[in-house]
Amino acid sequence: TPLVGAYVDIWHCDAEGSYSDVRDRSFDTRGQKYLRGYQITDTNGSVEFQTIYPGWYSGRAVHIHFKIRLFAENQKTYEFTSQLYFDDSLTDQVHSQSPYKAKGSRDTRNSRDGIFSNGGSQLMLNLTQDGQNYLGIFDIGLEGITQSETPAGVPQITGANVIDKQLIVTGVNFSNSAILFLDGERQTKTHNDISNPTTVLIAKRSGKKINPNQTVRLQIRNSDNTLSQEFLFTRPTE
Repeated sequence: TPLVGAYVDIWHCDAEGSYSDVRDRSFDTRGQKYLRGYQITDTNGSVEFQTIYPGWYSGRAVHIHFKIRLFAENQKTYEFTSQLYFDDSLTDQVHSQSPYKAKGSRDTRNSRDGIFSNGGSQLMLNLTQDGQNYLGIFDIGLEGITQSETPAGVPQITGANVIDKQLIVTGVNFSNSAILFLDGERQTKTHNDISNPTTVLIAKRSGKKINPNQTVRLQIRNSDNTLSQEFLFTRPTE
């Protein structure tokens, strides 16, 4: 059964082996935000991330952290945390190129990683090359989730557009009388689309508040006070 409305976080180190917003013996990146973020699963229970190939740091195999969180009425009801790993031969190939090669050869492969030895072979992210990029899909099955913990009604914004003075917001699970926030400000002239009330929200005069090339934060609050993720929308140049 697809898990809709789950928060999926990922985070990993950069090519130099540093994490953002962390104080360590060899680096201090507190206050910096990069290579970490979250998405909310859609009606297929899926999320998609675009990131770089992770670097390495001493004592660990190359990996990506992930966390899955569920909420009900803004209270966390479930959390699962684990890591994804990569084939060593592919990592050798990627890390032989700049900027990774400046750090030198890593000191820990999968077989010598203590965390990988505890089920890591089942958490391998198999990648296929697509031009200069790599694509990977990983299916995750979770146990111990009851239907009441599954936030099927959590709103999610998937897109936005400006037509004349109107701001059109698209997504899933919009309740009747859902409220739109633009940069934290409630938009009063908002209504559900008649033909697609759960997937389209129309803010009558909000479009004129956004200039071409301007980026704003959008968020939906349903009638039961559940909040969507913050969605960054940049109005195209007309």
